[in-house]
Amino acid sequence: PKEHIADTSFRYTNGGINASLSFNTKISATLKLKIVNNQDEVVSTYTGEISNVDVIEIETISFPSQYLWSLEEPNQVEIHIELRDLLDKKSIIDALQYQTGFRDITFENQTFYINQVPHPHFRAARLEIEEDWTKRLQEILQSGVQAIEIHGEIIPDGLLEWADRVGMGVIIVPRCIGRTI
Repeated sequence: PKEHIADTSFRYTNGGINASLSFNTKISATLKLKIVNNQDEVVSTYTGEISNVDVIEIETISFPSQYLWSLEEPNQVEIHIELRDLLDKKSIIDALQYQTGFRDITFENQTFYINQVPHPHFRAARLEIEEDWTKRLQEILQSGVQAIEIHGEIIPDGLLEWADRVGMGVIIVPRCIGRTI
């Protein structure tokens, strides 16, 4: 397949997923999107024709709440995106697949919420990026910490995927230069 898909964004909100896809050029195609749980069951789908666009916004693709990611159940899903030729429906002109975990995170009245479930004793630890971050993260996880905080560091390859798999939150704080208190 050719490289038509430039960027994707998926966000869980109000019981569904909003998606945004951008393309390298204006494109006309059939867009097929499916979300598969970790038992290879299709849990959400979307199909639509796009015509001469370089961006498409899709609002509220239904998504069952039992597949949401949480600290207790770090559910992962695979997103499959296909662009098919409008005339030859069997011809795939681009495809993309990746893994993620959908969640709704808010902070209200000094309480951290994941998927509207309060976590009043949410514990986070600051992580200094070291050569062997995996060993340090295992120690942090075993001590009962639920999230790590990274301050303006370059995130090592694989860290976000690892955190998603084991159910650890990651808080990324941009580096503050010249801050006055």
